Amino acid sequence: MAQNLNNLAALYQAQGHYAQAEPLLKRSLAIRQKALGTDHPDAFEKGDSAAAVPTYRRLGDAGDVEANRRMGDILRLGGSGVQQDEAEAVRRYRRAALAGDGAAVSNLRSMYGIGRDPRRTKWTP
Repeated sequence: MAQNLNNLAALYQAQGHYAQAEPLLKRSLAIRQKALGTDHPDAFEKGDSAAAVPTYRRLGDAGDVEANRRMGDILRLGGSGVQQDEAEAVRRYRRAALAGDGAAVSNLRSMYGIGRDPRRTKWTP
């Protein structure tokens, strides 16, 4: 049901009918939160980074590649109740990259390209 609401909302958004899409997205979110709980990893996909952090941290610490990459994404940008920590983001991306995650490799390349050095604890632009 939640996915169907999302699909219909996407159709409305594509047509520029944002007022019609918004209640559908809110309803879909409520359904997912009720079914999965607010600390489910999908919380990050819904923009609730703070709720996703404990789960991603636990999974990443246990060696989950995707969780490490997603934790890196959250920490790289910060916001939504999560403090930015680029040094930890680089560590998470490295773990994922060494396990073969192409997106993590790309994110590391991007960070290095703008002067982010994982050996530093304080970053300078």
